[in-house]
Amino acid sequence: MSDFGLDDNYVGIMKAVILKINPEVDLVDLTHSVEPQNLIQAALHLHSAYKFFPESTIFLCVVDPGVGSNRNAIIVKNAQHIFIGPDNGIFSPTLKETGVEEIYTITNDHYFLSPVSHTFHGRDIFAPVAAHVAKGVALKEFGKKRDDYMSLEIPRAELKDEEKKLYGEIIAIDRFGNLITNVEDDFVVDQSEHIHVHIKDQMIPGLSLSYADRSEGALLALVGSKGYLEISVNHGSAKRDLKAEVGDPVVVEYIM
Repeated sequence: MSDFGLDDNYVGIMKAVILKINPEVDLVDLTHSVEPQNLIQAALHLHSAYKFFPESTIFLCVVDPGVGSNRNAIIVKNAQHIFIGPDNGIFSPTLKETGVEEIYTITNDHYFLSPVSHTFHGRDIFAPVAAHVAKGVALKEFGKKRDDYMSLEIPRAELKDEEKKLYGEIIAIDRFGNLITNVEDDFVVDQSEHIHVHIKDQMIPGLSLSYADRSEGALLALVGSKGYLEISVNHGSAKRDLKAEVGDPVVVEYIM
């Protein structure tokens, strides 16, 4: 996963580095369309996807606004998977859910390309390290063991019982214009007929099960595949119709 996009050759070069070291590896693109430097979006993509990958998958994730700085590069192992990338919080939602067995800071330049670019650690550090891990090199060979990792604070929805309202916000927008909020499914799925969702100057009564539950062009709310409340338009774009942006407030009102 990266924020490199596909217009340039960055992704192809990283794959070439990996395959030159380990031609037997299977490469899967999770996405390279993370918005540039958008750590929250990267963290959400990984968190919603990791559980569908087979055991022993190595996740190479390069969304790295701190490239060339003193930020750490890390390898993290949990019970089933390995994660390699910058220590900037993109792994934290996943690791908080799965737990951690081992963490290492990547410092052993024996496994780097030389010279190391100050602007493309994906090519010179992360890709070759991932390839060597896939070949079976022990994690301890890449650097010193450590106990912690950077945590990324994703805004949490706030419940105010006295108002019977849950205050959240848009934390991501997908390419279809669906507005992904930070309202987790547990807060709404059992109340599907007893809530109103407010965004901008619009009120959406209840939850839909699918986009087709409402007429074409209609605004709707539903729990999306990432496990969060989403606001959508059937055969349309909620982003466009509402002129919505990440950070816009969303309120769930409980109607009893």
